[in-house]
Amino acid sequence: MSFCSIYLMPALAIVGMALLGAIAVLLLVLWLYRYSKAYYSPDASHITISDKAFLELIADQNDGLLPVEKAIKLTGMTKAETKKRFTILTQKGLLKAGYTSSFKYYYSLKQPLKKGPYPVLSSDPFLTIGDLMILFKFFDYRLSIQDICLATNLPVTVIANEMKVFIKEKIVAELYHTSADGMTSNKFYILQGEYRDDPDKYLELQKEIDLDLSKLYAAHTQAQDDKVRKPT
Repeated sequence: MSFCSIYLMPALAIVGMALLGAIAVLLLVLWLYRYSKAYYSPDASHITISDKAFLELIADQNDGLLPVEKAIKLTGMTKAETKKRFTILTQKGLLKAGYTSSFKYYYSLKQPLKKGPYPVLSSDPFLTIGDLMILFKFFDYRLSIQDICLATNLPVTVIANEMKVFIKEKIVAELYHTSADGMTSNKFYILQGEYRDDPDKYLELQKEIDLDLSKLYAAHTQAQDDKVRKPT
């Protein structure tokens, strides 16, 4: 064995181990992405109680606080479904959590619910760009996921994904308001660019964007149907 081979073999081994490590990390990232996507998709529990009804349930509590155990009794959801619902609504910025000295968690609305009646929207099962503009006007051109949920009864995760389309098209932008202590923040959507001065500008893109949103809604519906459907 040559002198070069003695040093080359350990180097190749290190490269091989590094490559295997990189592949393992990539596979883990892909698995986490798929798990996260599945976790945050609407599930069969939305047939039992919608996000809108769940938010209204929290608002109806005498102290505005709802623990997991009571939510299970009031909704009929399983413990896993209830915890998932609290987690998603908290992660999307609609709820805040507090806990006692025994680490029992209570959830409350981050902002009070705005009362209806809400404007009449299209008959489409998704948030059209025309619906969006109606809601912006109704809610004084500052729109939150909670506002859209109350007015449409769509699942919060579906709304969040649809709003990504409007952000991509540069129709809306996300605006964060931070409290004076810097500890909490609220997210709103605002019209951006030419749409701020001319909301009717959306008419030029309406058909194309609504088509994209209909495909997005269809994908969510299919995923939910697959979870509800039981094997025969």
